[in-house]
Amino acid sequence: MTREAFKAHVQETIDSFIQETEKRIGQRLERRYCFNWIGAKNEPVPQEQVAEFITQQAYVDAEHIYPCFDIGVGEMLDDGRLLLVGYRASYPPRPWGKNWTGRDGPFVFILGQKLLDGYPFAEIPISNVKEPRQSMVRVAHGILDGSIGIVAGARQLTRLRLPSRAERFSDVLVFVGIDSETDHLPLGEVRRLWNPAALKVKDAELAAYEVKVRERAFEACRALIKRFENDAA
Repeated sequence: MTREAFKAHVQETIDSFIQETEKRIGQRLERRYCFNWIGAKNEPVPQEQVAEFITQQAYVDAEHIYPCFDIGVGEMLDDGRLLLVGYRASYPPRPWGKNWTGRDGPFVFILGQKLLDGYPFAEIPISNVKEPRQSMVRVAHGILDGSIGIVAGARQLTRLRLPSRAERFSDVLVFVGIDSETDHLPLGEVRRLWNPAALKVKDAELAAYEVKVRERAFEACRALIKRFENDAA
């Protein structure tokens, strides 16, 4: 995919996600918006620069596109603009394809809690929440039984937290922190691009880190399983 085509896809995604938000909350929204990363406090990107900014963050070249990029309406600002928020997962870039939701391209629809709080009759359909919560429980069990590494599991749980509407839960935030602290460590397909000697050093760092956070991560896994066990039934 060319850069120009990807940028056009970004704009189409923004438009379609605003429309989806309108369906969820039952109200038409202004088409005035800006963008910022989830939780960021800096000045948001103005509307005329949003598509270009997101393209810069997601598109490397025709064969290297970050595959998981959450984006959606986070809240309505005092000046009436929509604040679009986003989070780019730490998975390595890959060719264009479908993301984990089955949608073409990297973008995953999310809806901000602050916006939902302003529309008390709006809610994410339970079918859309239950499935990612079930996935979170499976990952947590995998971390506890050793079939999934703590850091690898943290990356999966971080990706799942927004479609699960779990971004504010303290047990989930433990894994967001782990993911943030280890996003420089190579996991998955990207490992084949690393020099073996350098990889050995990073693997030693990973092992030491997982020992350090093991008890905290296990405690968070048990809390997460208890929180969502009914959804996993």
